[in-house]
Amino acid sequence: MEDEISSFFESSPPLKNMEEILENLNEFIKLNSSSQGGRRIVCVTSGGTTVPLEQRCVRYIDNFSSGNRGAASTENFVKAGYAVIFLYRR
Repeated sequence: MEDEISSFFESSPPLKNMEEILENLNEFIKLNSSSQGGRRIVCVTSGGTTVPLEQRCVRYIDNFSSGNRGAASTENFVKAGYAVIFLYRR
């Protein structure tokens, strides 16, 4: 199974702005997880998901979720004082 997972990520194109994303994520975590009163951090994923069935991505499995549940969950986490990382499908 690990070989299949590694193969999938090796064959997928890298994010164009991965360095910027990692820098922003690390800064967000640093700001919100300080030892003096830091907030709890939660990551919410929202919206549909597309997963290729083959390397050339001719066929895929797609979930057409609207993302309403993820958005509502995010609002509740924010109201409860969490720092939220919200990932959504464009």
